[in-house]
This record gives sequence, C-alpha cells and structure tokens, in this order.
Amino acid sequence: MTASLRMLKLGPVGTVIAAATWRAPLGVVSPVTLSVHLSGLTGTFKSAIEGIGQAHWGEYWNGVRFPANWADTANDIEVKAFLAKDTLFGVDEFIPRGRGRHRDELHAKAERIFRGQANQAGRGRLDANIKERPVYWPRGLTISSGEDIPAGHSLRARIWIVEVKPGDIDPERLTELQGAGKAGLLAQAMAGFVHHLAGRIDQLRQEFPQRSDELRREAIGEHRRTPQNYAEMVYGCEVWLEFAVVVGAITAAGRDDYLQHIKRDLKSLIQAQDEAQRDENIVNVFLETLRDALASGRAHAEDWETGEAPKGLEQACGWSLSRYRDPSERGETIEWRAHGNRIGWLAGAQVRGGSGLQHHTGRTECSLP
Repeated sequence: MTASLRMLKLGPVGTVIAAATWRAPLGVVSPVTLSVHLSGLTGTFKSAIEGIGQAHWGEYWNGVRFPANWADTANDIEVKAFLAKDTLFGVDEFIPRGRGRHRDELHAKAERIFRGQANQAGRGRLDANIKERPVYWPRGLTISSGEDIPAGHSLRARIWIVEVKPGDIDPERLTELQGAGKAGLLAQAMAGFVHHLAGRIDQLRQEFPQRSDELRREAIGEHRRTPQNYAEMVYGCEVWLEFAVVVGAITAAGRDDYLQHIKRDLKSLIQAQDEAQRDENIVNVFLETLRDALASGRAHAEDWETGEAPKGLEQACGWSLSRYRDPSERGETIEWRAHGNRIGWLAGAQVRGGSGLQHHTGRTECSLP
C-alpha cells in the first residue's frame, strides 16, 4: 500500500493514474463511465506511468506490455475491454499517421471504445442469419496513451485528458515505482484491496449515490460530464485511502492530507481541460473569428433597423470614423464608414446573419457578450 501511494508523488499525472487505478475495482459498486487518456511526445514517460497503474494487476504489466494496442482491431479491443471487468484496461500507442484512411479509422476506433465506456453500452449487430451477436463494452476503466488526442469535442468531454510534458514525471521516482511493480508489491496491494471490498459491496452500493452527488457539487465544470468524472475519481480514492488506514499504511490524519492533495490536483486538471474544451468548441471558435473579423475591419455589421453603424458599438462592429472635405460644403465632414463586407446586422444584443438578400430573410442568430 505504501508503494502504491507513492504514485501521488509524481505530480498531477501520477494523481490521475492513482485515482483511475483505485477507481477501477469499484465498477462492481457503480459502473465506470469515464476513461483516461495521456497524450505527449515520445520520451515523456507516459506509457511508463500508465504501466505503473496496470502493474497493480500483476508484474507482467511492466509499462511495455499492455492488454491492448490501438493497432488492434476495434472488435478485438472491445472484447478485451469487456472481459477486463473491474480492472484498469490499458491501450497503448494512439498515434495517428498522416491524414488518410488510417488516421480516420484510428479516431473512429477510439470514439467507439470511449463512447462505449461512457455509455456502458455496446453496438448491437446481426450475423448473416439475422441473429443478434453478443454485445460488448468496456466493463473496467479504459486508460490510453499516445502522441495525439482523440478527435471530437463531445467525445473529449467523456475522457479525462492529461497532457504529459517533458519534466512532468520524475524519472527516479518512476524507476522506484517500476521496481515495486516488478517485485509484485503493487499487485499485492490491489489483491488486499479487492479482498477488503468483498465484505463491503452492499454497503458501498448504498453509500455511492449520495456521496457521488456531494462530490459532483465540489466540481462544476463547463461540460455536464466533468463533475461526474471528478466524483468518480475522488470516490475511488476515498475508498482506497480508507483501506490504507485499516491496514495501518497511513493514519486517519494522513488520509485527510492525501485526500486534499488528490482533490487539489484533480481540480487543477479539470480547469485545464475545461479551458481546452472552450478553445476547441466549434461554436466558440466561430464567435471568436466573428469578433476578430469585425474588430479588425475585415467585415462589418449594420444596425438592423437603419442599415447604418450601430450606435455605441460602431468600432466593435467594423466601423471607423472618417474625415473628408466635401467640395460643395465648407469645412470637414466626419462620419462612420464601414470596412470590408457586410456579414450581418446588429439588433440589440443579437447579431443576425443570413443570405444577404434582404434584412428579414434567411437569418440566423447568436448572442455576443
């Protein structure tokens, strides 16, 4: 147990691996609906730290061997994930190559596995005789690693994504943990934990819904799944730390310190993931592009009623003051002039755009802050 707890000394990356490792056996209490994906360049030790979690199920899993590889077929990964019930299910080497069919197939494969994990459901299929084939889905906790991140804004919200950068993982501490895994210490800790759970399953099933609600309220993220992911991870840590107290690996005070450390790391990662989600949301990208086009003078929007510069928001809508001398009049004339093409109209706080044929036809609306 002491060896397993050392994962928390590897920073936020280690905390996520520890939380995923300790949550996986609790699928028998409540099915796991989250996955973890480590992304980073070669040499950042992402596969090695993934292997530390996997070594809790036997010293055979040494950070080089994993239950599955993203080069395997989707059907093969799906069946293995189904059989690996209540365990950490590692899939290594998510490395899309090029822009062709191989890349598309790999992302489609990842979507199938990660959505199956999140929904706890597989794809129904029929055989040649129109009989239903067995349906498979991940019944443990899927953890993946690679040099890229699975595509799709909605899909990424179902995964706990951790970007591993050079220097994030201390190689000396990692080597120490690898030695513990090779010696079977991590597997012994997991065996003791599973034995401990056997007598508490009914109690934990009763406690989980209320405790999960309490933990969700601690983490309110942009996407509705983020608080649930946080709750699942922290809950697994709470049960593991309670077992550590029972066997004398830590004190009750030490458990509280560990738990605060875990929550702090997980919340920092939630914030980073939410920011990444906002940056990649196609709606946000569109609105940022629209604002930039208007502010830079490459386009403009008119007042919905007058067809002129929107009062009070002229510059924000692509207009600027222009001075010129009219030969037929004395002095200078100052007026607002539009820049670039007209891309829509402003009506209150709404930007309305459409075909451009008429003000009141073919329009769509979006709010601007």
